[in-house]
Amino acid sequence: MKFLILHNQRTAVVGLGVTHYLHTAFDDPTDKGATMKRAIAAAALIATASALHAQGEIRSFRHDGQLIQLGDSRADVYTTLGKPDTRLQLENREGGATGQRWEYYEIGSGYQKYSLTVDFAGGGVTRMVQEVRR
Repeated sequence: MKFLILHNQRTAVVGLGVTHYLHTAFDDPTDKGATMKRAIAAAALIATASALHAQGEIRSFRHDGQLIQLGDSRADVYTTLGKPDTRLQLENREGGATGQRWEYYEIGSGYQKYSLTVDFAGGGVTRMVQEVRR
């Protein structure tokens, strides 16, 4: 992720497709705390970006050298990740079955652990959502 920080009358911070304006108080040369305010604002922006990056829809997931991606079969996912912690039946508004959702609560070891939700329809993976757990 890249951020562009411009220092002028107003400070524009561009990132995540959203522009935020930090008021001129950050740029007041008589304000001795302006540098600290900039540092706090930058730290908050980075923390927000990290939190947003930590969870989201993904197209592929690598585990123990194996790759799972959209379109893979249930057997491929089961072989790579093992038995899911939860299996749910996905239904349409009328109550008809449309697919399955497999949830894995804790994948990985050491510092990086993940939860992963895998949706299946028509025999293949249609959606995956990953959440980083620390």
